[in-house]
Amino acid sequence: MRISNPYISSPLNYIGGKYKLLPQLLPLFPTKIKTFVDLFCGGCNVGINIRASKIVFNDNLVYLIDLYKEFQKKGITEVVNHIDKRIDEYKLSLTNEEGYKELRSFYNKERNSLDLFVLIAYSFNHQIRFNNSHAFNNPFGRERSSFNPKMKDNLYSFLGEFNKKEIEFTCFNFDDFDFSLYTSDDYIYCDPPYLITSGTYNDGKRGFTGWGSLEEKKLLDILSKLDERGVKFGLSNVLTHKEQTNTILQQWIQENNFYVWHLNKNYSNSNYQSNKAKTSLTDEVFISNYKPQSRIKSIYFNFLITMRYIGNKENIISQIDNILEIRNIKGNTFFDFFSGTASVAKYYKQKGYTIQSSDLMYMSFCLQKAYIENNEEEPLFERIIPIIDSTKINNTLFKTPFDIVIEYLNQIPDKKGFIYENYTPSGTKNLDIPRMYFSDENGLRIDAIRQEIENWKRENLLLENEYYILLSCLIETVSLYANVAGVYAAFYKKWDPRAVKRLELRRIELYNNQKKNIVHNLNSLDLVENIHTDILYLDPPYNERQYLPNYHVLETIAKYDNPIIKGVTGMRNYENQKSSFCNPKTAIIDIESIIQKSKFKHLVLSYNSEGIMSKEDIIAIMSKYGKVTFDQFQYARFKSNNNGLAKTKKTVYEQVYILTK
Repeated sequence: MRISNPYISSPLNYIGGKYKLLPQLLPLFPTKIKTFVDLFCGGCNVGINIRASKIVFNDNLVYLIDLYKEFQKKGITEVVNHIDKRIDEYKLSLTNEEGYKELRSFYNKERNSLDLFVLIAYSFNHQIRFNNSHAFNNPFGRERSSFNPKMKDNLYSFLGEFNKKEIEFTCFNFDDFDFSLYTSDDYIYCDPPYLITSGTYNDGKRGFTGWGSLEEKKLLDILSKLDERGVKFGLSNVLTHKEQTNTILQQWIQENNFYVWHLNKNYSNSNYQSNKAKTSLTDEVFISNYKPQSRIKSIYFNFLITMRYIGNKENIISQIDNILEIRNIKGNTFFDFFSGTASVAKYYKQKGYTIQSSDLMYMSFCLQKAYIENNEEEPLFERIIPIIDSTKINNTLFKTPFDIVIEYLNQIPDKKGFIYENYTPSGTKNLDIPRMYFSDENGLRIDAIRQEIENWKRENLLLENEYYILLSCLIETVSLYANVAGVYAAFYKKWDPRAVKRLELRRIELYNNQKKNIVHNLNSLDLVENIHTDILYLDPPYNERQYLPNYHVLETIAKYDNPIIKGVTGMRNYENQKSSFCNPKTAIIDIESIIQKSKFKHLVLSYNSEGIMSKEDIIAIMSKYGKVTFDQFQYARFKSNNNGLAKTKKTVYEQVYILTK
C-alpha cells in the first residue's frame, strides 16, 4: 500500500508542513468557503489546495511572506530565470559550499527575496533558518540539496496555482490579526507551533517569538470567540507526544465539546524533537467547531490507504469519470463487475449511485462488505467496548469506538498461527528456501489480530458489518509491511525497510450513501442474467496471469482457513477461482455474452493498452449491439507488472470503451 496524494506540494520544505496529511484534512473542511484564512501558513500546503473565493495567507515570518509576494509579482518565467541566473553566477552545486556561503552573505546584506529561495534550495534539508539577528544561517546541504527536478516541478505547479486564485498575503502575529472581518461564510484554519514538541520554528531562539503556554491559551481563546460569533474554524495540533499530553488543549476541547479527528501521522522520524527521550506515537488531531457532513467528503482523494493491486483504479478513477461526464454517461445504479479492491465502487458510491459489486476472491468480498454494503461510518462495537480495558487506551474521551478497538488490537500479545508458521523465516526455517513474506514479529502480529477478530465473531461479539470492517483493516494494513514488490507471487530475498517495521493496524474510512448496496462473492458471469443497471462497469484481467496467485497470502489471511499449500511461495489451491478473462479467446467470447445477457444503459470497459484482447476485436464485438466510443490516457505502469520493461517503458495507456444501447 501507499498513501495516495495528488495535491499540489509547496516548493518549500517547511517543518510541520501538512502535505502528507491533506488527504485526511481537506475532506473535513467545509465544502463552501468564501474567504479561507491560513493563519500560520508556513509552506502554504493547505491553502494552495483550497477552493474558496479568496485565500488569505498569513505568517509572522516577514521574509517568508516577502518571498511569496515576490512569487506573485514576478510570475513563473521571471522567477525561474532569476534562480537559474544565481545558480550560474555562484556556480551552485551539490558540492560547492563556498559558492553557497557567498550567496548567503549576499542575501543577508541585500535581502532579495528570490535569493532566499535559491539558498533554501541548496541549504541543509532545504530548511529555512535564521539566527537572532535575522540572518539566514542554515548550513550547506552537501551532496543532498539542490534545485532538483522535483523541487522545480513543485515550484511550477505552485506558482501556476497562484495565477488561478485570488490571494492576499499578510504578515501579523496571530493575536494581532483582524478577525472582525470574517463571518459564518468564511473559514479560519490554524496550524500553530505545537506546545509539546519543539523545532527551529518555535523554540524562540531564531530572532522570532517562540511558542509557550501563554501563546497556546491566547490562540484557543481567539478560537472560542470565533465560535461564539458563528465563524467556522479548524485547528491542527497534537494531544500527546512521547509521553507528554497537552493538558491545556485537552481541557479546552472538553469544556467546549468541539469535534476531534485523530489523524494517521507519526513524527518520530521528522524534524520535531521531544522534551523527553522515550519513543512513542504522536497523536496528531484536527479539531473543529462544526461536524463535517461526512468524515470523508472528497470523492477524489477519499481513502487513506491505496492497496497495491494490479489494475487498481484508485489513482486514475477521476480521469475515467471525467471521460464518462464528457460522454454524458450517467444514471442512478452502478454495477462493478470485477470489483477487486472496490476502489471504483467506492468512488461511485460517494457520487450517490446505488452500487452492486462482485468478485471471485474472498479478500475482495471482505473489502466490498466493509466499503460498499456497509453504510455505518463509525461502527459502535457495542458488544466489544465493554470488555476492553480502557485504562490501556490513551485519551479514550476523544476517541471513537472504532479508534479504541483498533488501538486495543494493536496492543494484544503476539500469537503463533498459520501466517507465522508458513510465511516467516523462523516459521519456515526447515524449508530449503525459508519464506520471507513477513518478519517473524509481524507474522505473530497478523496471527494475533486475525485470531482475535475470529474469536470475537465466534463469541457473537461482532455484528456482521463490524467483522468485515476489521478484516478489511487488516487486509489493507498487511500490504504496508509485506516483503514483496507489490504482488505475492514472490517475496524479496532481502528485507525491504518497511517490512521490518512493527505492524500497526490502521482503520479504514467508511462512507454512507444512504442506499441499499449489494455485494457478491461469485464469478460475475453467473450473475449476468440478473443484472439490471444503468452503468455496467467492467475492469477484467488484461493478461494471462491469474489474480489469485498474485494475492494468495491476502486471500489466506482473509479466509484464515489453514489451507493446504505448496511450492516455494506457499501457494493455496485456486482451481475454482480462475478467470476466463485471462485467456484471449474466452475473454472476447465472455465480453459478448455479458453484453447479450445483461440489461444496462451503458457498458463501460476499462482496459489496458497491453491487454490480451485487441482494440479491434473489442470494438467489433461492441459495435454489434449499439454505439461505441473509445478514449484513452497515459499513466504510470504498475511496478510489479513491468515484464522487464521498467527501464524502457514506464507508462501504458488506459483504454475506456463505452457501449450505449
